Amino acid sequence: MEETKGTIKEQLGFQSQFNCKVKEHLTKFVVHRFINKCVILVTQYGGIPNLYLVQFDANDERDKRISPLNISELHTSVPVTMKCLLGVDQMEVRAGIQFLINRTKLSQCKTEILITLGLRETNGDVLKEIADIIDGKAL
Repeated sequence: MEETKGTIKEQLGFQSQFNCKVKEHLTKFVVHRFINKCVILVTQYGGIPNLYLVQFDANDERDKRISPLNISELHTSVPVTMKCLLGVDQMEVRAGIQFLINRTKLSQCKTEILITLGLRETNGDVLKEIADIIDGKAL
């Protein structure tokens, strides 16, 4: 186990697994890429409260996929289809997943994404902090 700046990092067979404090809650991150899927688990509950399959709607190459614009007047989202595979399907979780796809390198993922987003509170500040962590440490 390795500790750096309040982050505990463990290597247990995943490409990336670590804990961070997001606001006042310990948040667990797990990222692993398979040939046909990318698995991303983000939870503050210590378990998996939900699981969503995210498929990119564009049938074209990743290079031709719409890139998100984060200027509020010109905002565009990456077109995706989400399917809840486990847990209660909640609109705020779907919105949080879409936000993370738009704000991180996930928008350029070559494969489908299996993602868990188990947050005690879902708001812009929390999601921005998680997006920065995903881009900086996980991807």
